[in-house]
Amino acid sequence: MRNILSEIFQIGVITIVYITILLLVAPIIDGYFTKLDEAEHLYEILVESMVQMIMVGIVWYYLNKIMRYIIKDKIHINKMNKYKNIISIVAGVAFIGLQSHLISKLEYLAKLHPINQ
Repeated sequence: MRNILSEIFQIGVITIVYITILLLVAPIIDGYFTKLDEAEHLYEILVESMVQMIMVGIVWYYLNKIMRYIIKDKIHINKMNKYKNIISIVAGVAFIGLQSHLISKLEYLAKLHPINQ
């Protein structure tokens, strides 16, 4: 029972650390990109969306490395591979969910797709 409570506590700590950092970093990345302007050419919207997704991927890669270091060496939770799926799901939803400019562009592009018409 004590082992289960320890795991639940570790999951909670990892989740709180990740979400806190993501709440600080994700809006900064989103702010570098413009809001959806339907007057722009379709290709401009598509390219900007792709660049933002690439930027999110690069930042996520390095942010994940930093977060693993913080959790392992500073908070002393050593079994990070055990929580890999949890980290991926929580952080992915939070990080992408906070990219409001990207989400609005992707929704716009999806509406224009021939399958959706």
